[in-house]
Amino acid sequence: MRRPRLRGRHSPRAARDPVETAVGQIPVELGIERLLPGGLGLGHHAGVTFLVPFTAPGDRIEMVVQRVGKGVGRGTMLSLLEPGPGRIPPPCRHFGRCGGCQLLHLDPATQAGAKEGFVTDSLRRIGRLSPPSPPDPIVTPEPRLGYRRRAGIKIRWVGDRPLVGFFAANSHRVIDLEECPVLHPRLSRLLGPMRELVQGLDARRGVPQCDLLAGEAATGMVWHFLLTPDDQDRRRLLCFAEAQGVDQLWIQVGRRSGLQPLRAAAGLHYMVADLALAYGPGEFTQAHFEGNRLLVAEAMAMMQGACGPIGDLFSGIGNFTLPLAGAFPRVIGLESHPGAVARAGANARAHGLDPTFRQGDLAAPEVVAGMLEEIGEGAILMDPPREGAVVVARGLAASRVRRVISVACDPATFARDAAILVHGGFHLERLRLFDLFPGTHHVELAALFRRR
Repeated sequence: MRRPRLRGRHSPRAARDPVETAVGQIPVELGIERLLPGGLGLGHHAGVTFLVPFTAPGDRIEMVVQRVGKGVGRGTMLSLLEPGPGRIPPPCRHFGRCGGCQLLHLDPATQAGAKEGFVTDSLRRIGRLSPPSPPDPIVTPEPRLGYRRRAGIKIRWVGDRPLVGFFAANSHRVIDLEECPVLHPRLSRLLGPMRELVQGLDARRGVPQCDLLAGEAATGMVWHFLLTPDDQDRRRLLCFAEAQGVDQLWIQVGRRSGLQPLRAAAGLHYMVADLALAYGPGEFTQAHFEGNRLLVAEAMAMMQGACGPIGDLFSGIGNFTLPLAGAFPRVIGLESHPGAVARAGANARAHGLDPTFRQGDLAAPEVVAGMLEEIGEGAILMDPPREGAVVVARGLAASRVRRVISVACDPATFARDAAILVHGGFHLERLRLFDLFPGTHHVELAALFRRR
């Protein structure tokens, strides 16, 4: 098979070892075959598998080789020689520099196919499992832009100028943003005024981040400080919030225990299953509210016909627990963070629902075993963080639980946990994917497991 041509001046060493010689020097042509989890384009050249960000299946590119080792290399696209069929103009002038999005240059069908591939690849490679057949189509909620209702905005200084935005890909260098088409419009419009505010603070050099939150109606901000701000800076923040229509304002000095409220003109909430769930800073919510509603509806459908008690593990502020409590007589939520447990209880009381909420360490086998013994032959819903729930999966494999609904945001850890469940006697009956982060490599999923 003929090797693709290397461009540039060739030394005798380059003829013997063209790939290593090309590192950082000779542009190399590469065809992109598919996308891998993380959104990296994969192609082959001279016996080496190259991974290149911001590429599309079917692209032919000219790249600069960054590094090569053990048959795998990394590259940076220098120019696009021929676009793949799913490539579109990205709707953001910062795309390719900002690390917030990886797939904005792909049309919706190509994004959906790539994300389905991420999950299928992880199931087969990590879990040694096959997805249910035929697969359900990925759910792609609207809107695809302006959907992101929470974000941590980074602040760094270059000379006398603050940079306000997201990190560049694989870097702690901040890309300065004037706007972001993925952020909810109420949040995107704050970026410019935030930059002006930071320049006027006495503690300007000690403000590394500001968290933005957009509820159904209210807007919130959490300003992070390395040291406690003085009264004058507090007044500046309050004036800013009033002028910009920011309803909830907090400052955080150091860790979350240093959180202090400054303004509370209106509370943050979101709607799910006709319930208004209140939340505050540091309490997890999905960034795409409409996508979350569809995800909860799918989980409820998967739970239909369940018997016995229902356990919701990693229950948070009640995102799944409260809809379940409206449909089943006995629901128990278990969550490790005491603040989320308290918030979930308040949300339940506000709607006249009576699930049981408990605090417990879901990484502790004895806590998991006690919960599962109480559930017996009932059903479990679990929505773990990105690192998955290996302790819970092992506990479920040894339990009498008949039905498990797993909600996951990382295909790799889901595949690992799914393999534990299957080896413990469960069957992967249904798998549904949700594109809750359009334009990025992230994909959410809901899976139904039943004991054989």
